[in-house]
Amino acid sequence: MKANLKQWLVLTRCSNLPTVWSNVISGWLLGMAAVIQTPTVVVPSALSGTLFILLLGISLLYVAGMILNDVFDYEWDCKNRPERPLPSGLISRSKAKWVGTVILLLGLALSAFSAGRFFKPPIFIITSLLVVFILWYDVAHKGNPLAPVVMGACRALLPIIGFMVATCHGIYELPSTVYVYAVVLGIYTYALTWVAKYELTPAKNSYWIERLLFLIPLPLIVYGNYTYWSLGALIFYSLWIVFSNHRHPVPAGISARVADRIAAFSLLDSVVSGTILLMIAPWGGTAQVREVAWLAVLAPPICFGMTLGLRKFIPST
Repeated sequence: MKANLKQWLVLTRCSNLPTVWSNVISGWLLGMAAVIQTPTVVVPSALSGTLFILLLGISLLYVAGMILNDVFDYEWDCKNRPERPLPSGLISRSKAKWVGTVILLLGLALSAFSAGRFFKPPIFIITSLLVVFILWYDVAHKGNPLAPVVMGACRALLPIIGFMVATCHGIYELPSTVYVYAVVLGIYTYALTWVAKYELTPAKNSYWIERLLFLIPLPLIVYGNYTYWSLGALIFYSLWIVFSNHRHPVPAGISARVADRIAAFSLLDSVVSGTILLMIAPWGGTAQVREVAWLAVLAPPICFGMTLGLRKFIPST
């Protein structure tokens, strides 16, 4: 891998991208399940080009957010993380600023117009809101007590955008499952952001945050209806957190714990997959239903595995 390319990959923290895809795909599949439950609607393919355009657009928004985050953190990184691509001089700050800005605008355009001729203002509004939150966090997160909330809002919007694009050809209200899912992602991100704050500071007592991680997914079981798949995914998620705690004791293991918890976003999506399978079960047999089922089963664990593989080459934090 060429040195300059690797520095750009490090700058974008692209090893975390599969967790973003997983969140969006789960929201998309909840939308597809809602369409399948509507007998008068022709159900499109779950693997349509719309999904891939949306994933590309959201990926660009994430990458742009990471680049601009380092642009605005330049002075702080010079003192605390001089090995980062910008303070080390391997990538110029001005180039990163312009690349990040262009990618951000391109990501907004692709995400907002991913539905093609089915474009609707609500999709543009919600993706624009995501951009506002990204910029807000990048510019003002240092020392801001609202920063974890803003970061949580960024994650919470991903499944909502996925659902809205999947159902863009009809009028569908966001079901309670999507709202609960978004809130769970937001709270999980909030807790994760607080854990990450300890990465370069003296160790503090984060006991309550660590215990909160085990409780956060429970609403997905309670409000998403009980399934054996969801329960199994929840158990695996809990074991992953326990394994991470055992493997990476604090304070030295804070950075590694943060990386493990970022990867666990996809495990939360696996819990949601149980709800998706339950929603489409009565309509089983069609090609579209099978596509949704297979994507719900395979996408989160594949994204989880991709995150673990990519972070061997590109640091997660």
